[in-house]
Amino acid sequence: MKLFARGCQWLIDQYHQLEAGLRTYGFWTRPQVSLAVRLLGADPEIEKLRENGTAYLVALYGLGTQPHEQAAALAALTGAERRPPGLRHAGPEALTPTTEVCRAWLLEHLAGELAEMGCWRSGPGRSRTCRTGQRLLEVALLPDEGVLSRQALRYHKEFCGQFHKAMKLLPKVQAEGCGGGAQDPGRGGIGT
Repeated sequence: MKLFARGCQWLIDQYHQLEAGLRTYGFWTRPQVSLAVRLLGADPEIEKLRENGTAYLVALYGLGTQPHEQAAALAALTGAERRPPGLRHAGPEALTPTTEVCRAWLLEHLAGELAEMGCWRSGPGRSRTCRTGQRLLEVALLPDEGVLSRQALRYHKEFCGQFHKAMKLLPKVQAEGCGGGAQDPGRGGIGT
């Protein structure tokens, strides 16, 4: 998803929604926890979380933010056989932090994910680089199906064809040399 402008924009929107929900309500619902895990490319099934340490922590801390008692879910998730290899020997106190610690870790994680995608945050505090990146992202989005979309694809196809022809001719031109020798800097050329 990170290879395409629309995919990046979708990820950014999802992370912003998760961040807003956590800041507004102070917790994530189970579907939000599953979404956060999926955004990392991991499977939110309890048996598969051990394959991705970050996804495991997102799930664990996401459950840790919920206001209702999650003892059974936390016990199932923190069983030694279900933990990632790096956390198998961690004690129970390390795996059950307070709600505030869980919330702070998740907000930091979201900030890191957004920063990794090039600082696409909105608002007046954005740097010039962020505003430029946002403009580039908006330009990269193809218009919906229609005349402009077909025209953009046609021009792209024409450009690619010309580029590939030029690349095929490049070795031949290099082998033959420039053919005119070096030009006297005082005579001819641009601007004379």
